[in-house]
Amino acid sequence: FWLQSPILREYKTLNDTKHYGTEIDISEYFGGKNATDRHGFEVPMTLHWNGYGKDHLMKQLWPRPRVDHAQDFHIYGCEWDETGYTLYIDGYRQGKMIEAISGIPEYIILSLLGAPNEREKLDPTKLPESMMVDYVRVYEKKKLSE
Repeated sequence: FWLQSPILREYKTLNDTKHYGTEIDISEYFGGKNATDRHGFEVPMTLHWNGYGKDHLMKQLWPRPRVDHAQDFHIYGCEWDETGYTLYIDGYRQGKMIEAISGIPEYIILSLLGAPNEREKLDPTKLPESMMVDYVRVYEKKKLSE
């Protein structure tokens, strides 16, 4: 799932994520087949900014939890503040990214969307696919003055 800037494609100033936002992919599962397949046991967090054309930039964090993400429910979290994004899986801190900090409200997307480079690997005989989501929670920290 991810957080999406409603105006990311409209950027006019390079690296101005304060005004145009960032696509914040909190978990991207690529459906690995087994423990030796990198994508089976690792779920990256990816940041995208400067639109999706020639100026597009991205940064990834590859946490390494030792669980099969397809076999059980897991809790994915992202603490987003003015210093960056801290990624959690099942309550354990996986790392922090300090690039492209969004300064605008973003909306949540829960999806099985496949990127163009992933779509060619899909087996149409196994579609449609599904996922189960138990819950989604969003919190906003109170400011110290509140």
